[in-house]
This record gives sequence, structure tokens and C-alpha cells, in this order.
Amino acid sequence: MTRHDLIGYDDWASSEARATRMKTPLNRRSFIQATASALALSGCPQGNPASSGLQAAAADRRKPAQRPNVILIMTDDQGYGDLGCHGNPVVKTPNLDKLASESLRFTNYHVHTVCSPTRAALMTGLNPARTGVTGTVGRREICRTDVPTMADWFKASGYHTALFGKWHIGDGYRYSPQWRGFEETWTVTGGGPGGVDDYWGNVKWDDVLLHNGKPTPTKGFADDAIVDKAIEFMKGLKKDEPFFIYLPTFAPHHPNYVPEEWSAAYKISPTLACFYASITGVDSAIGRLREFLAETKLGENTILIFMTDNGSSSAESRKRFSGGYPGGKGVPGEHNHRVPCFVHWPKMGLDKGRELNTLSAHMDWLPTFIDLCGLQKPQLEGLAFDGLSLAPLLTGKERGDEPAWRDRMILIDIKKGGPKVLKEDWRLIKGRLTNRKPELRKERNLGADHAELVASMKNFAREFRASVSRTVWKSERPIYAGQTPREPMIRMHGGFWFQARVLEAPSMLAGFTVCFLHDGKYEFEFRRWAPELDLPLDAGLKMKPKPGVHYTNGSPVFLNRGRLSRGRALPIRGLELEIDGKTYTAQAESGQPAVKVKIDVKKGIRTVRPVFVDKDGKPITMPYYGYVSRIQRGNSPGRQKGEQEQ
Repeated sequence: MTRHDLIGYDDWASSEARATRMKTPLNRRSFIQATASALALSGCPQGNPASSGLQAAAADRRKPAQRPNVILIMTDDQGYGDLGCHGNPVVKTPNLDKLASESLRFTNYHVHTVCSPTRAALMTGLNPARTGVTGTVGRREICRTDVPTMADWFKASGYHTALFGKWHIGDGYRYSPQWRGFEETWTVTGGGPGGVDDYWGNVKWDDVLLHNGKPTPTKGFADDAIVDKAIEFMKGLKKDEPFFIYLPTFAPHHPNYVPEEWSAAYKISPTLACFYASITGVDSAIGRLREFLAETKLGENTILIFMTDNGSSSAESRKRFSGGYPGGKGVPGEHNHRVPCFVHWPKMGLDKGRELNTLSAHMDWLPTFIDLCGLQKPQLEGLAFDGLSLAPLLTGKERGDEPAWRDRMILIDIKKGGPKVLKEDWRLIKGRLTNRKPELRKERNLGADHAELVASMKNFAREFRASVSRTVWKSERPIYAGQTPREPMIRMHGGFWFQARVLEAPSMLAGFTVCFLHDGKYEFEFRRWAPELDLPLDAGLKMKPKPGVHYTNGSPVFLNRGRLSRGRALPIRGLELEIDGKTYTAQAESGQPAVKVKIDVKKGIRTVRPVFVDKDGKPITMPYYGYVSRIQRGNSPGRQKGEQEQ
């Protein structure tokens, strides 16, 4: 087993040393003390924050090498029991079933309980508690920028890097995937198609995706579209140029809008039919990807990984087939966090079906790729990994039953119920010890017979929390203004996730933390409707359903998670904008699509509070869309490259 520290690598030469380190893997007090000043703040350069150290390394990518390619597929909200190969008698997943039969299958593999924490852990090798990602909205989904992502590592090592699908760990300057090591991106903003800050009208069908940040129309099922783009990307590379593709699909995260003929193939309830039809659509797309890899022979030396981001979001699917264990997305239980994980790599003999029950997790993949692909450390220093390299297990150097693996513990944050500690097949939650083995899993508490084990698992949780509290990082996660021509300022707000909420027009008030990178004059632009609609502030909206796409019971689709056919008109006649206690006002005429305010602002972090008002000056709601642009330089030259943020 290999463990990597980003500063001061450890060869872990002896098994005794490894076992000793594994018993206290989270004692990094000396590490934090030595590096706190470096980690407290990250620089705020004029361009890509990690680019300077990556460009030189990228020049080496054309040197012929036998390094493997990597394709990492992660579906959204598909649980352990939502696969035919796991015994589900209804869902049709022939391509994933075949992949499972030709892969090493990790059967004790775990993620976090909702999507953003899982994605942050996957990309950084850290428990998401260290990344600042504790939720999915309200800027709790934003991953800290002073640790390198998986894409940063690959790019620094000469790999081409690409993202096709859902990101959901930060949007905007410094947070979006194009600022986090990815050269090529096809994605959406927020938590998926149809989120409040996504392109208006996206429903996972004929959507407008962001190609390297630019809105670009696509055709058909969104996950078919991103697989098509991944194939085009690979076709465009020269022979022997290694690549890393991260392919996190949009489906089957609700709502599942599919053609009626797709759902008609399932003779079950309409809601579950759409959920399973969406999974079958993803399965078909993955089948096409594998066909391409086989035809081009790229698959021989490509590490192809399939996993999911959390338990099943379908209560009906969990009720029909749980895979033998309780739990699902946001629902406590084993299958709240235990998910499928298949690894296919023919060159290393990982093309025959076999299972491995060693405790493993999402945060293991970055340390694993460092070993398997010979990755070089990016310019960003980062933190010591929480994940462990699975390379010895994949290459057969270790079996997974060595003492170091048996002693391993992992902490999973449960959305309902508090932290859960895992060790082999043992689970400790709220002081109650259980075991997932069939002969023991019905026992409600085995702690009385295993007091020493309970004490060690509790100590692990305490030490983990203490180590997180010692991790120095900047928690504001502000919106950065002044670097891009037009930075979106209003992002997903708690309780305001889907575009259907924009139609409903609830009254909400909120402030936004903005880091102004330069002195100068800034223009603030606020809208009631998405700019691509170009509707007046005081207009209503009559929706037209997307043709040929249906939700449950054949209902027409108007918007993500909503069947509303109309959007409410608001009597907007002006705006009040508060910045650091000073209020600015602007009037709005009927028919005007946006309110714009120009203000001189000094660089630094400010709280911005906008609110629409009626003709009498009474508050209506915060704007649902907002943007900020620097239109004139101030007297200050602004931050220079490498200068730390305030």
C-alpha cells in the first residue's frame, strides 16, 4: 500500500512501517505547522492560477510513452442496486453488466452521501471536510483552490485533460473546471442541467452546454452528447499522447426527462420507468464509448473506471431492490455511501471478472494514478492525502488482506445521523457498532463484545476532526470580480435550486461575498430572467414544452423539476444595491430587461446585497440573475502575479 504526502514523499519501504503509519494516518500536526503559512492563502494571479507550472510540463506530452490513459466515469445518483449485474431484475444495463464481468470489482468501495463532497474528494484525494465542500448549494459546494485537482496532476505530467459532464464543485473564475487543470470542458454550471444558473431551458435533452465556458447547442440525450464529445476529443489526439478524461454523467439525477418510447420499455410505475430509462440511456452511451476504445485499440492501455457518486435517489428503486442493504442518497444505511466500482485495464490483466472486498474509497484514485501513471506534483503544494494508493492491489503486488489494509479506517459524513467510521466490514455510527457481513448485519449493536474496536474507531473520528480543525484554509469562497469580462455574481442559493423556482418567483433576500481583484469602476447588471431570454424585468413568461420529451405519465416537460407552464410577472421598478453599508439606487422602466449600476470600488472583499423594489420602493426579491464587470481601471495597478489574496 502506498501513501503519498504532497510535501516529502514516503516510500513506505517496509510493511511494518506501513502498518504503523496506517494506525495513525491522520496525525499531521507537524505537517500543518510546517506548511500553515503556505496553505493559509493562495495567490490570485492574472491568469490561470496553476498555469505557470503546468505549461512547461505539458510540452513533454508528445514524447512517446507507455503511460496508460485514464477514463473515469461517474454516474449521478445511481445506487448499488440500480444495476442488472447486482441482481436488479428490472433495470436494463447490458453494457455495464458486461463491463462488470470484465473488470476488477471493488465490493467494499465508498463515497460520500451527496454529490459535491464526493466530487471534491475524488478530484483532490482529500476527505471533503478538508476541501470546504460540505453541501451542494449556497457556496458550500465550492472546492478550495489552494490544493491541486486530479486534472492539475495529469496536466503537469504531460497528459491531455478533459471534462465531459457534471462538475459541481465550483463555478466562475478560479472555480470552474477550465481553471482547475482541464484543457477541454463540456459541462453546465451548478448542479446539473436545469439548475437556476444553468442555461435556460436545459432538461438533459437538446441542451446548451458550456464548451470551454461558451454556450454551445447539442442534440439529443445530454449524456449521449458528452460521450460523443469525448470520442471526438480522443480522435483529435496524436498517437502516443496520453489523456485523462473525467466523464461524470448528468443522469440519472432527477428529474429524468426521456422520450416516451424510452420509458414505455419499462412496464412499471411512470416515475421509476423514467429513472430506469435514464440509466439505460447512460448504459447505451458507455457501450458506444467502449466500442470506440476497442475499434481503435486505445482500450488496451486505458484504465477505465466506472463508479457512482452516492446512493440511489429513487426511493421506489430502493424499495424494490436495495442490493441487500438499506440506505440511499440522503437516507442512512450502507447503500447511502457504498457504491459500485469497476476497474478495467487489459494491459495489466484487469479484463477478467473478479471481486476485491478491501475497504476503499473515492479519495484513493488520485494517489493511485500518481503511482500508475508516474504523475509529477503540480506547482500548488496542497495537503497530505487522506486517500491511499490502490496501485498495489491493481498490479497484484498486494492482496488487500495485509495488516495495513485490515487496519485502515475511513470516515464518511452522513447527512442524517452524524459521522460514520468504516473499518473492513465494521461500521460505527452514533456509538453503535454494526457489521455488514450477512450473518451479522441484523445485529443492532455489537459494541459490547468489541469494546476495544469501538474505542479505536471513536479515537479515529476525534483525531480526524482535530486534524481538520488544524487545516488552515480560507473559507469565504468569494465570487472573483475584475478578471473575466462578465462574471456571474448570483449563484445557486440554498432553497433556490431549479429553474422552476424562477417561474414561481419566491421572495428571497441574500448577500454575496465578492472579491474585487482591482481598484476601478465596476458595472453591476441585475435581471429577473436569464439573459438568453432577453425578457423585460416586469414580464411574465409562457413556457413551451420541449417536443418529444416527457416526464412521468407522459406529461410535457416545461422546465427542470417542474411542469409550470407560466412564470409570474413581478412589478419591478427599481433596484437597491448595498455594498459595505452604502446603498445605491437605480430606476427601471417597464419593458427594461435589466438594471445596471456603475460604481467605483476598491479592491478587496466586499458584501454585495441587491434587491428589486416596486414603484413605492418596497422590496420584492433579490434578483435571480446578476453579473459584474470591471469597465475602467482605477489608480491602483491591482494585484500582481503571485501576490496573495487579501
